[in-house]
Amino acid sequence: MSRQYPKAEYLNQILGKTISGVVIKEHLTDSLRSQVFHIFSDNTHFEFYSGDEIVPIKGIRYCGMDWVTDFEQDKIVYQSTYP
Repeated sequence: MSRQYPKAEYLNQILGKTISGVVIKEHLTDSLRSQVFHIFSDNTHFEFYSGDEIVPIKGIRYCGMDWVTDFEQDKIVYQSTYP
């Protein structure tokens, strides 16, 4: 039986983009939820949530690393940038 991923079509938006950074965050008030952000060279990012499964979120957002790392309610557990 195949699983349905209703937001999987958003993944097409990242094809051809160049990753310039990655951030992994844990939400401080909900330890069951983590987020992975792929930051792209055009100052956009794409976000995945994880809990019971990994889920892509609503597509490309037009803000980069500064926006992703600027939330006090989240704990950054990994951050890396690429030249």
